[in-house]
Amino acid sequence: MDLTTNLTSRWIHGGSPLDALATVDIVAQLRKAMEEGPLFQNLIKTHLLENQHRLTLTMIPGSSCTLVRGYHLMYIDSGYAQQKIEREKVKVAGIEAELTQGQKDEIVRRAIELKERQEEFQGMLYGCV
Repeated sequence: MDLTTNLTSRWIHGGSPLDALATVDIVAQLRKAMEEGPLFQNLIKTHLLENQHRLTLTMIPGSSCTLVRGYHLMYIDSGYAQQKIEREKVKVAGIEAELTQGQKDEIVRRAIELKERQEEFQGMLYGCV
């Protein structure tokens, strides 16, 4: 799994997935770079300490802001949550309107099958404890 993730990551970002398999070459390059100087210290200095990129985030507390142990915890405004629920209902209604009765029945059948499998799996987990 880690190999697949590494290959995919390189591929997505424009590199060759085959480069990830050349671990001997990569380790040799790393050792050479470490011999040339303080590799990790320079990386930290360049990319963290002397990095000029900044982000300023300003949050304005509202009635849904709570102070816990010195930290402000922001919660989504209930109006926003309700709007999101309404948008989701409209979206689902639109999808449902395009389905045939057979497709709806298939969705219900698969949902019931999934629930049964999940309950069976939960039973297996509790049996091991």
